Amino acid sequence: MVNGTPKTICERCQGTLAPDQEVDLLTGMTLVVSRCINCGRRTRLEKEPRPLTPKPVNRDAPVKSSAKPDT
Repeated sequence: MVNGTPKTICERCQGTLAPDQEVDLLTGMTLVVSRCINCGRRTRLEKEPRPLTPKPVNRDAPVKSSAKPDT
């Protein structure tokens, strides 16, 4: 990062960097990286991995059913 803005050009091949998310299903951790579209080089955007957690579910919300009622 330069002055708080992420780099958008790869240092190795001058290709374009795109944000990507790596997920380790064995440990349940996730890490956001910057991946070069040209050469595939990855650089970390976060200091350490985060636990992979599901979005909270609102159990009070009514359940929408796609089934058609019998007539």
